[in-house]
Amino acid sequence: MRWLFVGDSITVGMTESLGRRMLAHEQTAEVVSSVGLDVEGAIENPLVLEALGRRPRVVVVALGTNPYGITSSDRFREAVRRFLTLVWSVTDVVGWVSPWAGTDHDQRQLIIREFVPVRWADGLLLGRGLDRVGEDRVHFTTSAYEALGRRVADWAVRVVEPRALTGPRVAGKVISVFGVAVACAAPMTPELIGGLWR
Repeated sequence: MRWLFVGDSITVGMTESLGRRMLAHEQTAEVVSSVGLDVEGAIENPLVLEALGRRPRVVVVALGTNPYGITSSDRFREAVRRFLTLVWSVTDVVGWVSPWAGTDHDQRQLIIREFVPVRWADGLLLGRGLDRVGEDRVHFTTSAYEALGRRVADWAVRVVEPRALTGPRVAGKVISVFGVAVACAAPMTPELIGGLWR
């Protein structure tokens, strides 16, 4: 079963851990993440569109923290609707991790739950008890990212797609392709491989 995770800088931080944990669950997972990525930006992001073009069976979205701070609820709702319409054209198995932080966290979470009423997780709860850094206390320490990646992967296979625990198994490797981490069963060409995690 092929998975796609789409996220922002917090997903960038946990990519390696997330990829390794998905491999431990014997699942093929691609992680497309970018610093500052928001829901509107994901709609036209070429890496996201390319990954969706590979037709993942499950998509897990970890967007909504950016832009950080208060923005229009109507604009955020419309961005969520447009992005999910794009994702739903590929698969109906979609999960969403709500914002990791922000003064309007609760409002954004409510909007996300309008569209994804069941397969969602509160980013604040997933990050609870993990050390954060910086003045805004949005990002995590290296060891916290390690734990967060495991938590997100475990939540995803348990809640978003529980059949992943009993479905077909695919072994693979986790590689980094120009900032995009992929847990991949098929071999990649040397030109695409930016690094290999063992």
